[in-house]
Amino acid sequence: MMSIDRFLKQLVLCTVVCPLILICGCLHVAYVLPMLFDPVGKSGDLVRSYGVSFAQLAAPFDGPEDYNENVLYRGEGSLGGLAFGETSEGLRLYVASGEGLQIHDGFVINRLLATVVVPNCRLMGDVVVLDIGSIIVSCSDQAGLLKIDPDALSIEETFSCCEGVEEPFHPVAIALAPDGSILAGTTDINLFDSESGAFIGVAVEAGVLGATSYDDFVWSSDGRLFVSANPDIGILVFDGSTFEFIELFIPGGDEGAPFPKALAFDEDGALFVGSAQGNRLRKFDGQTGDLITEVIPNDDPHSVLSFMAFRP
Repeated sequence: MMSIDRFLKQLVLCTVVCPLILICGCLHVAYVLPMLFDPVGKSGDLVRSYGVSFAQLAAPFDGPEDYNENVLYRGEGSLGGLAFGETSEGLRLYVASGEGLQIHDGFVINRLLATVVVPNCRLMGDVVVLDIGSIIVSCSDQAGLLKIDPDALSIEETFSCCEGVEEPFHPVAIALAPDGSILAGTTDINLFDSESGAFIGVAVEAGVLGATSYDDFVWSSDGRLFVSANPDIGILVFDGSTFEFIELFIPGGDEGAPFPKALAFDEDGALFVGSAQGNRLRKFDGQTGDLITEVIPNDDPHSVLSFMAFRP
């Protein structure tokens, strides 16, 4: 039989904790403590997106023993790309989702501040923050790019894309070029004007080393363009100005970058490569392509590490 003292303790717990669960928007009791004490990130942290959640990884990523995952948000639909951006009110994390463009606190990333609803568009691709603060996103069901004003929480009507692009055009991967233009695509990598959305031309054609899809691309600090190529081709390197092919930097396969997806450079120039095979995350030397460590092993055959970004 329950004692009086134990009954009173449980009664206090229910009347104090339960309202906090509702205030914090917590839907599952298992999430009570993480929601009451917001995990605060720091500069240099890596945030990745996969499956139905995005998570924060702890630096310095020297090996599996340094891997520390805190699932900070879960949605009913899959999440797409993510990117950090500075605003007058502080750092923000922008996340593409089936519900729209989510705007999170950049350091307490389970704190959802707003959602920009985009009618007739499912945002599932990359997210790019322009120097002027606007956000470029892709519609997976409309095969186009949109520009969003995160302050006004609205679509910028002066941006119109992507007339003139050869079909099929599925701009899942997007990146901002050093000259301010936009690279977008999957089969081909196309170049667009970031102000108007006008199509400039094809930067990288399909089929380099047999690639049928380019799933992510990122610039190194020395201006080279790194591209994840599939099926299981590896990491390709192009001249960042002329887009001429330079080399196969890291081959695909178990000894290299198997079925590469997400790409990101850390502040020291190391290249992190997410995989479409088992949620893997590997760290490579950004100059030689040598494998430094496998940060996350092949621990989930049904998970794909599609997008990631370092917090500035």
